[in-house]
Parts: sequence; structure tokens; C-alpha cells
Amino acid sequence: MNTVLDSFTLQFQEKVALQRRHGALKTAIGWYEDRIERYSRGCKIRPWKQRQIDRIQAKLDAAQEELSFINDELVSYADVKELPRDSYGFSVENSRLSNGMEFSRFELNIEDSLYDDTFELGDTLIITAGGSRRNNRGGTSSSWSRFKVTPVLNDEGEVTTFYGSTRLGRLATQYDNFSMTVRNEDMEVLYTEEIGTQVIA
Repeated sequence: MNTVLDSFTLQFQEKVALQRRHGALKTAIGWYEDRIERYSRGCKIRPWKQRQIDRIQAKLDAAQEELSFINDELVSYADVKELPRDSYGFSVENSRLSNGMEFSRFELNIEDSLYDDTFELGDTLIITAGGSRRNNRGGTSSSWSRFKVTPVLNDEGEVTTFYGSTRLGRLATQYDNFSMTVRNEDMEVLYTEEIGTQVIA
């Protein structure tokens, strides 16, 4: 468990929630002020209008008080920023072997954040490649393949791994939808990318 990242993530989420509430209050205050201005038009304000104005004024006062509190709170969150997390990205290359079979090779690149220990160098990852397509009966058929990889640090300082097979080639080129998912050894999903149908030139 990454307590540093979790703590900063919680603070950032609290900041975002305060900012959203701040925007909602500003909108509400504008609406209340507009209503009071409308009801106050004319030479004489009838009793029922005054009651409406009083009710809206009470809501306006409460909203302004809450807005003042949130403005004070946001000052303490001024330096809170979202910390970078691990990020993932696939690239896929397709070719046809001399026996006519499709062959696909993927490369997975990882930006390993110092603040996120979800992935650490040396961890084994489970890659699931899946494809789906419409069948002749009007339904959907799907297929998938799963394999393990252990990313390494290459000479360029990048964390990367690759894998290729004809099984992957069929999934990538013969199905309408093609996606790849990264999981850890506890089978928790870390990343999914919809890659789409691949075409071999």
C-alpha cells in the first residue's frame, strides 16, 4: 500500500470536491440574487412576494456563508496537486509469416511513477488479449489469450516488455474489436486499451 500516494490522492480529491461545490454555490447565489431582484421590482411588494423574497434571502445568506467557508478551505489546498501515477501504453505490429499465418507482436511501455508503487520493476504482469466479432447467427463471438511478462529497464532507460505469436495475430486481425488488458498477479486490472482491428498490408 502506497500511503504517500494515497494521502496525496485523498487530499487532491477533497480539493476537487471543494472546487465543484464552490462552482455550484456561485451558480446558486447568482440564481438567488436574480430571483430577489425580479420579485423586488415594482412600487409595492405584496405580502406573498415579501415572503418569497425572505425565503430566498435566507437561502442566499446560507449559500454565501458556505461559499466564504469553502474559499477559506481552498487556501489550505492551494499547493495540493495530483501526483503522477504509473501509466501504460501498447504498440502493436502485424505481419504475415511465410506459411501465410498472421503474426502480431506487441510492446508494452510503462512510465513508472516514483509516487505510485502499483507497479515496480521486477513485477510480473498478466496480459490478456481479447477479440470479439459478430457471428452468422446475429450474436457475438469472442476469444482471448493470456500470458505473463516481466518488464525490464532497457538501454534507453525505458521500462518495457514485448511478446508475439500467431494466436495474437488472429485476435488482432480477424476480430472486429481487439483490446489488451494489464493485470497484476492478484488479477487486479491496471490498464485496458481498445486497440481496434489491425490490418496487415
